[in-house]
Amino acid sequence: MNPSDIAMIYSNTAMVVGIILAAAAFGSALGWALICSKFMEGISRQPELRPQLTGQMLFTGGLMEAFPMIVLGISMWFIFANPFVGAAQAAIGATLIGQMLTFAVLIWFIKAVLWEPMLNMLEDRKTRIADGLAAAERGIHEQELAEQKAAAYLREAKEKASDIVAQAQRRASEIVEESKNAAREE
Repeated sequence: MNPSDIAMIYSNTAMVVGIILAAAAFGSALGWALICSKFMEGISRQPELRPQLTGQMLFTGGLMEAFPMIVLGISMWFIFANPFVGAAQAAIGATLIGQMLTFAVLIWFIKAVLWEPMLNMLEDRKTRIADGLAAAERGIHEQELAEQKAAAYLREAKEKASDIVAQAQRRASEIVEESKNAAREE
């Protein structure tokens, strides 16, 4: 086996270890999300079991946090127990430069193609959320103004109604007096 093949084995081993670590970390994050959602669901159903559920959640979460460390240990064992490591170090010159260039191109690609659009998307989302909150504030303010106007209209209508009733009672009294006076004169 020549040194470039050995270097390729070494780099592939490192790449697989990185993928395994990423999967372990992703799995841990998903696990925490599931554990916390079930924890909240359990507490909402039976609040008196909160201490037991808290203990179980922390124990399970601790195991899940330990899982990436266990995977890291196993991965490091694969890297350092590789029998071709010594031979691969002899071929590290060109391979290392090629890997550095590939990594630099990958970083440039991510920054150019993914990072900027993602930041723009996040900024747009932030703007939409801020606009939505501002619209909600305006809506609340407009609702308060509308309620104040409605209360003022209601007060004015009640005043007008009481004026109309008072005027009608005065007119009724006048009509009664006129009728009495007309009856006396006859």
